[in-house]
Amino acid sequence: MIAAIDGKESGWNAPVAAARAGNANEGATGVVIGDRPDITCRNHSKTDCTNPRVETRTCKYCQDDGHIAKDCPTKPPLTCNNCKQEGHTRTDCKNNRAMNWDGVLDKTPEEAWEMLKTASAERDLFDFKAAVMIYVKALPATTYKDLEEAFRGSDFSVYLIAIVKEVMPTSTLMNLQGKIDCKYAVTYQFSAKPRRESERAAWPASPEENLIRLEDAGVVTDRHVPLCSNCERKSLPPPQQVPRLCAYTSIPEELGHISRNCPEERRAPVQPEIKCVNCDEVGHRARDCPHERKREVNNNCRNCK
Repeated sequence: MIAAIDGKESGWNAPVAAARAGNANEGATGVVIGDRPDITCRNHSKTDCTNPRVETRTCKYCQDDGHIAKDCPTKPPLTCNNCKQEGHTRTDCKNNRAMNWDGVLDKTPEEAWEMLKTASAERDLFDFKAAVMIYVKALPATTYKDLEEAFRGSDFSVYLIAIVKEVMPTSTLMNLQGKIDCKYAVTYQFSAKPRRESERAAWPASPEENLIRLEDAGVVTDRHVPLCSNCERKSLPPPQQVPRLCAYTSIPEELGHISRNCPEERRAPVQPEIKCVNCDEVGHRARDCPHERKREVNNNCRNCK
């Protein structure tokens, strides 16, 4: 509560009131009262204020006053979380992803190849996939095509088959060198031929075509770019149909922002259907029902029973 003494305000609002009075006939240039700016320097809201803002917040990066982290002069350049290079963010990145080999064993190529031979003989796909990553870590330039050619030369029981596969907008197909947005998906199979008739359409027609596909093939991985929850329905492919672009914006434009910053019109929330228990009509409740009350309807209070 604010008290008035001799026509003047007192209490916690007294400094603000004094600043208002002092700025009533002068052009205010952003007044700081204690630790906070006077947001009513000319009896208007902060939204309508035309005076320069006086920043009093503390930077979370350097801990200095007078600016925030995004304007910090000592903050280093942006580093992309995809390629680990400076100057851009992962949303705009077109480079190969920096491969993370944490958790992959350090072995020589010969040791990794022996692990592949053992897993192939035991028909253990889990160990085989792990051995592939160990081998590629030892020889980073190895591609899926190189591996498949080596597997066939050593008569392995596992085949690398590049198939046609649709992925979600928040996922991508990445090869062993970090290239994203590959065209085909790499699968590990025990046969060069499809096991089911439904797989034949996505399967390569010949071993030669499979090798060509493997040059632009990868495994499904997270794109690390958020998808807006407001316009995501327009960017997701309809069931059993080929993915298509949004009628308003293309899929790449819808990736990389959240619903708070979505440029599209806000979707109306889906309201549950209201059904009257008295007349069974939709659109109103029993308490607002215009029809005669049925005797079988329970009229007991739900609060006090």
